[in-house]
Amino acid sequence: MNILITGGGCREPVDGVRCITNMSTGKTSASIAARFAESGAHVTSLTAALSVQPEAIQEGTGSIQIKTYETAADLSAMLRQELTEHSYDAVIHAAAVSDFLPAAITVNGKTVPAGIHAGKIPSGTQMTVTFEPAPKIAPLLRAWAAEGCTGRKTVIVCFKLTDGTDRAERLRASAALFKNNTADYVVSNDITELKGGMHPFELFGAAAEQNAVPFSVCSGKTTEELAQVLYTIIREADVHHPDSRTQMSMTQGGSL
Repeated sequence: MNILITGGGCREPVDGVRCITNMSTGKTSASIAARFAESGAHVTSLTAALSVQPEAIQEGTGSIQIKTYETAADLSAMLRQELTEHSYDAVIHAAAVSDFLPAAITVNGKTVPAGIHAGKIPSGTQMTVTFEPAPKIAPLLRAWAAEGCTGRKTVIVCFKLTDGTDRAERLRASAALFKNNTADYVVSNDITELKGGMHPFELFGAAAEQNAVPFSVCSGKTTEELAQVLYTIIREADVHHPDSRTQMSMTQGGSL
């Protein structure tokens, strides 16, 4: 199997020395990459430069090739190149992609474009930063993958992190990623539960009918469990028959 995994958090420059980022560590994607490689898969890991990275592996059975990025634009360009130029059985998109990009900086009534070319804004200065929405990457994965992987369907797994929400809201947030056939599966977790070495999650699958409520594939408590279930799904999935996911050995709504 050829697997493409993204991980870590984007860093968007505010000025020449400062940036905005998020709380993603990259540990989840590193664990998933290791699980696939240990089972013989060939993994390409696109990981944020300052995040936890999987150990590069090159063996007779499996391998991990690591490529690093900084910004959401970097990651988008790398994903497009990988998916259009190579054939992947699955994309596991675990990176915490920027939702907002610094657009302008206002200091002492003067506004300049944000970014590395803004130089260093002097410390002690009151500064206002204006942000703009970042382009979404997930909706583009399917088309890119189809260009590089002709004749069969690439399984796409996306992640949705929430903050202090109940299950109903997590389901609604995850459902948005199934619209327009963006993802086949969505890993849902809540940041308030990611503590003490635990990594609770629920995996949702796309319903057979477009815009129908996603179904619960399974739930678990650790990153290792998540890595195992994703490996099982992608290994068993018949990419020539998208509806075969309902015939897998896992039962809807079950737990690991």
